This record gives sequence, C-alpha cells and structure tokens, in this order.
Amino acid sequence: AGAERSAWALAAAAGAVVVLVVAAPVLLPAGTARLRRGVPAAVACRGLLNATFISAEVLLPLLLVREHGWDIPVAGLVLTASSVTWALGSQVQGRIQDPRRRSQITWAGPAILTLGTLVTAAATLPGVPAWLVIVGWTVAGCGMGLVFPALSVLVLQATPAEQHGQVSSALQISDGLGAALGLAGAGALFTTLVGAGGTEGYLAALLLAAGLGVLAAVAGARAAGGDPAH
Repeated sequence: AGAERSAWALAAAAGAVVVLVVAAPVLLPAGTARLRRGVPAAVACRGLLNATFISAEVLLPLLLVREHGWDIPVAGLVLTASSVTWALGSQVQGRIQDPRRRSQITWAGPAILTLGTLVTAAATLPGVPAWLVIVGWTVAGCGMGLVFPALSVLVLQATPAEQHGQVSSALQISDGLGAALGLAGAGALFTTLVGAGGTEGYLAALLLAAGLGVLAAVAGARAAGGDPAH
C-alpha cells in the first residue's frame, strides 16, 4: 500500500490488517501482545528481535553504497560481520549454564542489539565515518546470537513436552510476523523521508528499529521470570 498508493492496494492492506488482528491471537500464546510474563513475553521478544534486526539490516548496504559511495561487495561485508558475531554469540550463550546468568541473557541480548543499532544509526549523521556501520552491526549480531537460541531453550523448558510443537510454531510465526511488521514500519518511514534527500530516512528507520529493540529488552526481562503460558 505504501508503494502503490492506489485504492485497491489500500483495500488489500486494510484486509490484511483485519486478518492479522483476527488470526494472531489464535496462533500466538495468550498475552503475547501484552508481554505477559513467561512464554508469551518470550514469544513476543522473538518477534521484536526480528523486527529490530531485519528492518535495520535491509537498509545498511543501501546506506553504504548510495550515501557513502562504497562498492557493493565491500558494503556486503557488514552482513558478513554480523553473521560471524551472531554465531559467536550463540556459541557463548551455549556455554552459560548458571540459571541466573541465563535469565539475564534474555534482556542483555536485546540491549546489546539496541546498542549496536544506535551505533549504526550514528553513521547517518553528517561527518560520522561510514565504518561505524560495521562496528555497530558487529555488536548487534552478537546480541542476536546471545538471545535468539536462549529464548528457544527457555520456551521449551517452560512448557510440557506435549506442547512443544505448538510453542515452536508460535516462535516461528512471531519471527515472521516481527520481520514483516518491522520492515513495513521502517520501509514506510524510509520511503516517506528519502525523497527529501539526505540521510533522514535512514536515520528514522534505524531509530524505529532501536525503539523496537528496547521493547524486545523489556519483553526479554519479562520472559525470564514468569509463569508458563498455555
């Protein structure tokens, strides 16, 4: 709808929103939208993590190529760097056995992701070097690696074995829904502002992503210490 701006596109978007409002409460644990403690907050956290990471990452090669003049292969290194640190973060969390420290991962990971996103956003400001994008997104990848698998473990531990399939599908739905809605919001901001020239569109979209990262940290904190959801 944001790209077409025609009557049929707006009608289709409105219909999609209706389907989303009706279907999401059925497909996700009760209380997910309210960040209810325990499994619902964990499922919400996964969606918010994806919304943060995907909506920011999709803009970074474009920012480096269009605004900073980098070659496309070199700009792609930012994606490689975050993939490497995601893997390293995942490996680190797998070695943490203490329950108290594992409970801290669920909010610390999103907080690190948010910090990395804000550092990345700084590269849209005048006079700030472009390489800061790689620094920020390297940090962001580490945050994702720490928290993403930890949430899966937390959710499976908090639910009976006969509900593992149901809650695993809820995590995947939240992943996809978060990515789609995050991209929609960031894309709408970007396309609205990019026509004015400059980097305001990038900055607005990255700040939106950072805001979603803050919500992910709140959800992660609520996920770590709550009752299991059904």
